Amino acid sequence: RHESFVFTLIFSSQLIVFVILTNSVPSIVERAAPPAHTAPKLQKYVKNLYLLWKEYEFGLDGKKPAREFTTYERGQNKCSYSKRKVFWDIVEKLIQRGYTSDTAIDHIYLVYGMKKSNTQILDAMRKDKMQKNDRL
Repeated sequence: RHESFVFTLIFSSQLIVFVILTNSVPSIVERAAPPAHTAPKLQKYVKNLYLLWKEYEFGLDGKKPAREFTTYERGQNKCSYSKRKVFWDIVEKLIQRGYTSDTAIDHIYLVYGMKKSNTQILDAMRKDKMQKNDRL
């Protein structure tokens, strides 16, 4: 009968499992397959457009900014990222025209409606983009 001890370490995104067998069996070190890559996630619900911009520019809750996502990470957040990208692109365009990010977002609220939800505004912005309707 052999006794064994298992030690699990996570080092630099790789799972390493050490199995040490005792009672005259040589020690064995075994390397397990690394865990699946976990991409940064966008917030499921963002309260307002100002926070949506902050998520893109700086990240929320200590997470990586969406602006810095790799192709892989954008793909892992495909639905949310693509819906929000229209908004992020428009804010960047307005900033290039001389607006600050806050005044750009104020302008978006004035055009699309202060009382509308983020989803309603983003859907309207996507519809305008597809119809090549530039309200901003």
